[in-house]
Amino acid sequence: MLEGKAEQTTLRWGGFIADQLGYLRINRELWGDCLSVAKENSITLSEFLAAFREAFSYSLKDPFSILSLPTFLLYRLTFGRLEPGLVSEVTYWRHLHRAWGTRSKGVSDVKTLTRKLLDSDSIPDIGYNVNGLYYDKNWGQVEVTKLIEPLGETLIVVKRDYSERGRHVKVMPASDLAAFNSNEFGDFVIQSKIMQHEFFDQLGNGNSVTLRLLTAFPEGKSIPEVASGLVKSDADPKSNDFIRVVIDPSTDCFVGFGINSNWGRVPLENLGLNSTQEIPGLKQAKKLVLELHSKFPHFQLIGWDIGIDQSGKPWIFEWNADHPGIVFHQSVLGPVLARAGLDLTARAR
Repeated sequence: MLEGKAEQTTLRWGGFIADQLGYLRINRELWGDCLSVAKENSITLSEFLAAFREAFSYSLKDPFSILSLPTFLLYRLTFGRLEPGLVSEVTYWRHLHRAWGTRSKGVSDVKTLTRKLLDSDSIPDIGYNVNGLYYDKNWGQVEVTKLIEPLGETLIVVKRDYSERGRHVKVMPASDLAAFNSNEFGDFVIQSKIMQHEFFDQLGNGNSVTLRLLTAFPEGKSIPEVASGLVKSDADPKSNDFIRVVIDPSTDCFVGFGINSNWGRVPLENLGLNSTQEIPGLKQAKKLVLELHSKFPHFQLIGWDIGIDQSGKPWIFEWNADHPGIVFHQSVLGPVLARAGLDLTARAR
């Protein structure tokens, strides 16, 4: 352990420099998002400048001041107004992403441990490959042939630990696993490919569709709440192309638009949806993630990717205790963290 004054000073300065570089990276992406919103939604220059002035005034109330401007501008352009309780990306990054659960939050990236950690049968794991050895879902070591024989040509999904937003996920017949280069791919989990409910197949139109739920622990309480939910459709992880359809957490119904990867609004009718239809499996999914999050008081915020099968049963595909996309949630639903009982603005001052 470094205990000398010089070493501690060096670490503090190193952390300070890392923070500033992180803020620059975050804001570079947010400025790009702001321009995309304006372009995709035909926002005029006068409208943009009015939003800019409002966001600038609002950002002066934030602990990070001008560094928070692009976040609040994005909120103003998408949500249409700035409300008390909105949290800037740099405030979130500094006081939630880094400060809460810092030592343990990366465990959600280790997909080979998810079923063991969450202790749930709602995770479609078949087996694992760790350090080049295969294990069944109960962690008994097996030969790969024994693992895949019962599956035949059934499609499976192979997901690498730390898969980097879906970029190391492969779908293949189970029989192909025997020839798979596990040493080159790294540790991975093998999952059943869930045949999703026809409702989501229709929405996806050939793309992958999942429910995205966000759960949060209110300040000083031991029971989490669902802060918001949405449907995310990824056409191709490498292309980063998607449409996210917002779900109002108070009604469990779609809000009147979807948002594409360039922040353009897509009317519900263009997606074959309406704002009154029931979303299959949503209530069961919310109940499941609340139960699971209750096991992890280490994390005040968790994002969940949920698949719904033909019977309406929810399945956990991913969970993220590291950075579950809070900018998007607030951009379309407003101050969801404040509604869930998290007061980052007070904590940051």
